[in-house]
Amino acid sequence: MLQKIEVDAADSGQRLDVFLSRIVAELSRRRARLLCDQGKVQVNARPARAGLLVREGDIVLISQNDLPAAARKDGAAAVSLPIHYEDEHLLIVEKPPRMPSVTLRQGDPPTVADWLVRHCDACASAGRSPSEGGLVQRLDFSTSGMLLAAKSVEVWERLHRMLLEGEIEKTYQALCESNAAVDIQRLSEESLVQYPLFARSDGKAMCAVAPSPKAEYGIPKGATVLEARTWLQLVQPLGKVVLFRARGFGMRRHQVRVHLAALGFPLVGDALYGARTELRSLGISREGFLLHASGLRFNHPLTGAALCIESESNELATLCMGLETA
Repeated sequence: MLQKIEVDAADSGQRLDVFLSRIVAELSRRRARLLCDQGKVQVNARPARAGLLVREGDIVLISQNDLPAAARKDGAAAVSLPIHYEDEHLLIVEKPPRMPSVTLRQGDPPTVADWLVRHCDACASAGRSPSEGGLVQRLDFSTSGMLLAAKSVEVWERLHRMLLEGEIEKTYQALCESNAAVDIQRLSEESLVQYPLFARSDGKAMCAVAPSPKAEYGIPKGATVLEARTWLQLVQPLGKVVLFRARGFGMRRHQVRVHLAALGFPLVGDALYGARTELRSLGISREGFLLHASGLRFNHPLTGAALCIESESNELATLCMGLETA
């Protein structure tokens, strides 16, 4: 039996092995490449090489026997996640920083998907993969904040379509390095950044077409350039760091991180996009960066009711208060 995975806009332009290692739980890039070499992966009903660049709408087929196990119902027994909204069709939960959205490799700690299938049996079969626990979107490992999950295939498909068509607004709080060379006052009012993005050939990073810390990589041959729009606003300067608010619709992978870095404000601790300082320098005893998905705004896929769910980061609020009084 074959498992079907449809490529969405956010993943368009990636190598097939990179795409599979990101989408399929517990499937490493090395394992994905091996499956391609063995002819066990098809794209649009044809055997595909690991280096093939997938496009939006492509149908990837992989032998179900080679897929990882579903989200682990007992994997999050000791985990408690805040629920910001729940009804019989969907729920919105808050992911802490440094907790995976889904299982990506053997030995991963408890994931949000694990918690979802433990909380609600219906989530286990609602998404495009049993490993996702009904999640409609993911957040990076270091990113905290709100995640949207469905409790049925019908609702998942509607929410997924809404996400792709830009009908779900996402808001973020981002702690960035300050930049004395940039007049930050011009960013005190919300500004639209429209730098298109493309995936670096190694799959590790996204790059802005406009000048950015990673511009020297150039656009890989055959890469898909994706439109990306982010509204950015300076919230508060805090000495060596600044707090930004970002929002957008149908956000691409790493979009907020890349656009802020392209403007000269990489997230503190985000070395992938040019950061020079770490969170530890601010007294935060963890690795990574501080990006919080603070809001979701959309119409309910079945009732049409307007939903606006917001939650600020306690970690960020405490840090900002300390920096203000320092």
